[in-house]
Amino acid sequence: RRDERLDGRSYYHEADRVLRPLLNSSSKDIQQSAAAALAMNKLNKGLFASADHQLAALLDSSSADEPVVMAVSGENERRQEHALGSYYRTRLDNKRNHESDLGLSYTNYLGQNWYAMAGYGYSWLQDGQNHAQYAHGDAGLSWHYDRGQMDMTYDRFGSGWDLNGYTLSMSYEPNDAAVFSFGLGHRPHAHAGAVAQHIAENYHTLSWDQILGSRWRFGADYEWDNLSDGNDYWSYGGNFVDEMSQQHNYRDNLLLGYSYGHYDQQVDGYDSPYRRIDYGVGFSRKWNLSQHERFWEWINMLSWGHDNDEGTGFSPYTRLEWTQSMHAGQLLTLGVQYNWYFNQIATTDESRRNNGFLFDVNYSLGW
Repeated sequence: RRDERLDGRSYYHEADRVLRPLLNSSSKDIQQSAAAALAMNKLNKGLFASADHQLAALLDSSSADEPVVMAVSGENERRQEHALGSYYRTRLDNKRNHESDLGLSYTNYLGQNWYAMAGYGYSWLQDGQNHAQYAHGDAGLSWHYDRGQMDMTYDRFGSGWDLNGYTLSMSYEPNDAAVFSFGLGHRPHAHAGAVAQHIAENYHTLSWDQILGSRWRFGADYEWDNLSDGNDYWSYGGNFVDEMSQQHNYRDNLLLGYSYGHYDQQVDGYDSPYRRIDYGVGFSRKWNLSQHERFWEWINMLSWGHDNDEGTGFSPYTRLEWTQSMHAGQLLTLGVQYNWYFNQIATTDESRRNNGFLFDVNYSLGW
């Protein structure tokens, strides 16, 4: 149950805190088991250089032939140092924003806890009046450390646009139940009208994710952007999850969310409301079919929102997501979402849709 609540996170920090004092035990068997467990803990977190160092000391000692040491050594030899990912996503909303993204990514372990990263993709955007598209590629490095990781990439945007960008990000984990993240960079402002006008942004992001007690999870984020046309944008939001119940193969969650966005200037070229507010409440059920290495998740949300001084619109949606683990380190995820929009009282544009959708697929391979 704790693994489920941590949503895929390991107990790296807790295990490290428990195991390190055991290295000084008066029992050699305990010392050996603790050292092997510490190496496995580093390996599971992707700190391969640290795991290699811990294992080298064990393999050079009289414990080299012990079963626990050989088991960890075998896992280390089978570790995945390469990852290939691909994705496709397309969405349509009530404002006729139709956005699609397709791309590939690759990660390769270099040594000393450094990873090389590269990616390439293509984006299509339209809003009923404007149509835009661009290619984007990136290359960079990632360094993993005990408390998180740091990433840096050079980004290139082309296909009708000659733009150089970058991304810098860092995460910090004070413990297993919390993570703080910060990011900044330079990229296109991802709206059809803005991309058509070659408007870029310098962006900054902050986020915090926290497990609260045995049932609750809380997340918060803040973003502020400086656009190349002189406009500024900022937003903040939060979400809350309450694990209401858990049975033998599924769990039910209560979901709450809120977001607020603001542009300093409202311009005609792209959707830029002075104030955008969204909030919602929902329910999710996730099935864990472990015998088939498969997950199903069904999410239903009741959402409300409005731009500026428009009337509040009601926009429920339902989403179904399927995740399948396969042999040889493969993972496939498919998601389908359908949105309804009611009580739309637009003060500036009456040509809004009454429905929308989202479809996304992700595939990854590790070796």
